[in-house]
Amino acid sequence: MAERNDSNPRRRRLGTELRKLRESAGYTTTTAAEEVEDFSQSKVSRLERGVAKPKVRDVQALAELYGADAETVAALKELARESKSTGWWHSAAQSLPDRFRPYVGYEAEAVQIKNFESYMVPGLLQTESYAREVFETAIDITPLEVEHRTDVRLGRQRRLTEAEPLQLWAVIDEIALRREVGGPAVMYEQLLYLVERAKLQSVAVQVIPLTELHGAPGHNFHLLTFEDSDDKPVLYVDTFSGGMATSNVSEIERASRLWEHLRGKALSRKRSVALIEDIAEELWAPGGSRRSTA
Repeated sequence: MAERNDSNPRRRRLGTELRKLRESAGYTTTTAAEEVEDFSQSKVSRLERGVAKPKVRDVQALAELYGADAETVAALKELARESKSTGWWHSAAQSLPDRFRPYVGYEAEAVQIKNFESYMVPGLLQTESYAREVFETAIDITPLEVEHRTDVRLGRQRRLTEAEPLQLWAVIDEIALRREVGGPAVMYEQLLYLVERAKLQSVAVQVIPLTELHGAPGHNFHLLTFEDSDDKPVLYVDTFSGGMATSNVSEIERASRLWEHLRGKALSRKRSVALIEDIAEELWAPGGSRRSTA
């Protein structure tokens, strides 16, 4: 899987619009670069791929070369300015590992996420206590970093309750609900919180029961889509070294088929909530069957 390094949807959208204008005007990246002072073919290409920080004057020069009208030029210049605004998550995410920062950028701009988690509750659905315990298990992390990362995770969750919320569809392996994180009290609170989150209009939760072999043990991934249809979906896959992101069409299609397969293995949303409640009472509630026989 090829890694995707850019994390700014506005920058990618600007690049798409510039590419469309260039192709309509009959230029190649090489011939366009020859017509604009201090440009190179690679500079034009990087702007179109969204991996270069756009300068307003460069965007204006290209748009005017391609024959764009004044309204279009103004809109592209504004998009270039907006692409430099990174949002709340940019400063907050400085406490995160470098490998995870791009994902937070994608998530901040996404309108829908389809997520599969095989070994823990999805980050956007974690309680503060559960999240803190997860971070405390990381290697070489300071108590201050634990607090910062927990704060960022909780901040990200606000997108689920905005006026136009992020739509999250999470498929979770049942084993994640049975793996003890932080002790019974933390787990009990977490599962009850998961039930409450599942009642939101913006959240769908389905659980793959232990009786189902689903073919993706240990593979966690996110499929993110954006409001603009020209802004390609992103696949983010958790790996041993952190994470990889791609917009490769074949990889997106393959992951989409896998996610649908996993969703098909899962219980319905209603039965999933009932299972979560049963596990909470059986394993983690005060006086639950597991705890009373321990």
